[in-house]
Amino acid sequence: MDGFLLAFREPYKQLSDLGRRNLPIHVIKVFDYMKNNSEMFRLLFSDNAFLGFREKLCEVVERVVFTELNFIDSSFEKIDTSIYARTQAYSFIGLISYWVEHNFHIPSTYIADQYQKIHHYSPKNISSNPS
Repeated sequence: MDGFLLAFREPYKQLSDLGRRNLPIHVIKVFDYMKNNSEMFRLLFSDNAFLGFREKLCEVVERVVFTELNFIDSSFEKIDTSIYARTQAYSFIGLISYWVEHNFHIPSTYIADQYQKIHHYSPKNISSNPS
């Protein structure tokens, strides 16, 4: 868990402006760390091996988002930071779960790029599909 946490925190040490628009892909190290330790993560994410691992990992990510980042944008004033931290953590865990389930066949740089784009994306309009 320590190596994962160090890799997850790496971009926050290098940059003062952490808006995802300003976060270069090359500073997102956590996906490289996971790729380099893919066998361990396959085992940890397997349903039968380590029950509760995803939840523990989510708690760690949530704690980093909630305690180590400052949200200074005025549009953020009406958002509960603890709820925000939880949703960001689960979103991140969902992304890496997808990657693990696909046996790390997707390059880590592509996953980092998607992570950045997903969290930057804000749809202007959404419509439902007719049934």
